[in-house]
Amino acid sequence: MKRLSSILIAVMLVASSATPTRAFSLLGIWDTWQTSALGYQLGEDIGGPMGLTEGYRWNVPVITYAFDRSFLLYFGQRGVEEVEKAMAILNALPPASSLSSNLSEFPLDTRRVNYQAQALFMWDLKSAALESLVEILGLAEPERWAFCLRARDTYTVGNTTITNYLVIQRNFDPVTWMPSKVVNGATYTYEVQEPLTPGNYADAIEFATDPLALSYTAVASKMATVGQYYTGLTRDDVGGLRYLYRYHNFAVENLSLDVTNSFGAGSGGGYMIWWPTNATLQTNFWGASGTNLIQTTGLRPGIEKITFQRVDYDSLLGQQLVPYTYYYTDLVITNYVAYPQQVARTVTTPDILFTAEDLGVAAQIPSPIDIARTVTFTSNDALNGSTTQAGPGTLSGPATISFTTLLPAFLNDDTYFDEANASRTAVWGAFDGTTNAPVVFPSILSIQYIEQQVQSR
Repeated sequence: MKRLSSILIAVMLVASSATPTRAFSLLGIWDTWQTSALGYQLGEDIGGPMGLTEGYRWNVPVITYAFDRSFLLYFGQRGVEEVEKAMAILNALPPASSLSSNLSEFPLDTRRVNYQAQALFMWDLKSAALESLVEILGLAEPERWAFCLRARDTYTVGNTTITNYLVIQRNFDPVTWMPSKVVNGATYTYEVQEPLTPGNYADAIEFATDPLALSYTAVASKMATVGQYYTGLTRDDVGGLRYLYRYHNFAVENLSLDVTNSFGAGSGGGYMIWWPTNATLQTNFWGASGTNLIQTTGLRPGIEKITFQRVDYDSLLGQQLVPYTYYYTDLVITNYVAYPQQVARTVTTPDILFTAEDLGVAAQIPSPIDIARTVTFTSNDALNGSTTQAGPGTLSGPATISFTTLLPAFLNDDTYFDEANASRTAVWGAFDGTTNAPVVFPSILSIQYIEQQVQSR
């Protein structure tokens, strides 16, 4: 009996370990059916959730970024340092195919709380930048798209109108690639709600089945609240990036227009794309004949690893970018063999530009729009088959990550119209788990000023 119990326990452990505990969602151009009436294209959305074969990704090994005059004046050098911390987290990721199969080296939750920053109603600048960068790399919000509406239809029987909804999943397990409703260990279900405001739309609203579970933990969810900060990426964030950028995720793609042949240009400043040891490579280069021809359109593997490189303007507050050139080895698959070709990319405009500006306010309750993101989507559906899909495709610059300059502000409703009864918005800040006091932005403000505002209410 004791041996039988041990066997049953072992079987249950194996079964539980095989149960998906994670999932990711992919970002791309909105499909034709992804309308605002069904809960898409809302607010700050820049794209919709894609099917597993419709993902969008960058196909260059180096993504450049810069800070414009508005960012430097508003956030100062400390703001630059906070964004650099977010970049360091992404640059520290190893090549996609070198990660463990179950990604157990990454935690399910990387959020921490600075209670002083929470009491002062501060948003962490580094964490906001990290959320935006993960989105610009091609990940959508996994919890939001665990369930989503594909269609809504009505018909009338007598005097009664009946509404039916078709709900699908756009969330995938990073190991099995099967649809999943589990994100970083938390299980979600949904309830279709209509009408939702503003806009009177319908949506499948997700919520955790266990009210005590740690929910909405993925960085891609963009759900860090006041006082919270990230220490890194979660297991599901990395799982989504691995799926997009792994070597064996093949797709027909075009090279960026600023990529040219670099055969014979020398070996300095080069980036060799990492590939698995079982990849079949041809040692001859496309450009071995010494011509300027390169194969711009072709079947390409995932880039495996992306490095973020800062580029600067000609002066602290200038707008003329100092050109940046790097060399790398591009791979094109022909007759089941990967052919490398030496190419160069000269950047005259940063791929990602960080700015600070008035982004406007939300509808109905005029709270400031805190952050806005843009990125260039290019669908390669026509290059990858005859069926009509929303992808796959590529991501490229110019992309922007813009932070609002309206913070702090005060909100008054239709009951109270004076300062004493107003609600203060959050404010940009920088903080971590040390005993160091939080830093408040814009740089002209002080932590004492924010404390006085809190204490006066």
